[in-house]
Amino acid sequence: EVLRRAGVSPDAWVRVTPTAGGGGFLSMDGKNRGDLPLDGGRQLSAAGPISGGGGGGFVSVAVPARTLVAGALDITSASPRRYFFEVAAHFARDPAERERLQYFASAEGRGDLYRYNQRERRTVLEFLADFKSVQMPLRWMLQTAPRLQPRLFSISSSPLAHPGQIHATVSLLAWTTHYGRHRHGLCSNMLAAQAPGARLAVWLTKGTLRLPPPATPLVIVCTGSGVAPFRSFVHEREAQRAAGAALAPTLVFFGCRKRSHDFLYEDEWARFAGLSSEPGGVLAGDLDASGMQRGDGHGNVDGTGDGEKSWFVPAFSRDQTSKEYVTHGIRAQGQRVWRLLAAGAHVFVAGSTGKMPEDVLDAFRDVACAAGGMEPGEARTFFARMEAAGRYSVEAW
Repeated sequence: EVLRRAGVSPDAWVRVTPTAGGGGFLSMDGKNRGDLPLDGGRQLSAAGPISGGGGGGFVSVAVPARTLVAGALDITSASPRRYFFEVAAHFARDPAERERLQYFASAEGRGDLYRYNQRERRTVLEFLADFKSVQMPLRWMLQTAPRLQPRLFSISSSPLAHPGQIHATVSLLAWTTHYGRHRHGLCSNMLAAQAPGARLAVWLTKGTLRLPPPATPLVIVCTGSGVAPFRSFVHEREAQRAAGAALAPTLVFFGCRKRSHDFLYEDEWARFAGLSSEPGGVLAGDLDASGMQRGDGHGNVDGTGDGEKSWFVPAFSRDQTSKEYVTHGIRAQGQRVWRLLAAGAHVFVAGSTGKMPEDVLDAFRDVACAAGGMEPGEARTFFARMEAAGRYSVEAW
């Protein structure tokens, strides 16, 4: 629909070429031949930026117009900015639609634009369905429509345990807007629709979480698909143990809504914690919190004087009348958590943004006060120093 409104054949070959002023030219071959200036000083690339060389970091590659739109623009899940409506008003043939778009782009129309656009997550395709007279040229659509953003997923596999493989743990997103419009996550639903054996274009980026040496204790807090990097960690430690390394304990707090619905990797966690038919869970490790060799080797035995406790502590917030979160588990296990922290444990937290990361930090501060005898100010300083030393890491999205 974007190309039809622009009067461009989907099969037309398109090339974006940089200019010295930071703009560019959109070259159209075949039926739609001609050089169209890209205004506004935006740098566009048909195939992505490159490092080095001249021309502002362009890769000038001729591609079909449909490929350029599909690979560069998010027209099905993201909402455009106010400037998009300002530009669209210039290309609306219907006077009433032009007036409405000019109002949306004005200071007076900002509130109505928010209700129409941002609150509903109105997409470009939905906009075009509402404003049927808008015929925005492709060069302007490329500059004003939302860009297709990369979707980053934590790797949930271990190079030692899964050589030649990369596992990802992806939540399938779906929600309903204020006015009842159904929305679906663009990338997650695309992945869910793939048949086994499908080939996908992916790339690797450097992550923010680093697994410390095997003899370092870990305290892990994860919610939902935030379990992904820590599945990788525990598989890696299991492989390290198989290669002869002695492991420090790993205490895991996992949270989700319902055990029956989103308890991710339940069978694996039972094995890691030594609660399945296989004895000697990797979470308990081989060393106690101080690094001394421990003789029990059973995943459900703490080995620190607290009696039998699992090293995997789940919290299912919707399985009972009173909601339970990972923060409840942290406080309930405060003595054990503090012993690990005092012994040099690294803390890792992953999950969705919002209140969770700060609530978890508050729970750890409470533990430092209740079990470590600190004053609140001392607790804040303690964890600030842990973070500065790379011992307290958060990955949230």
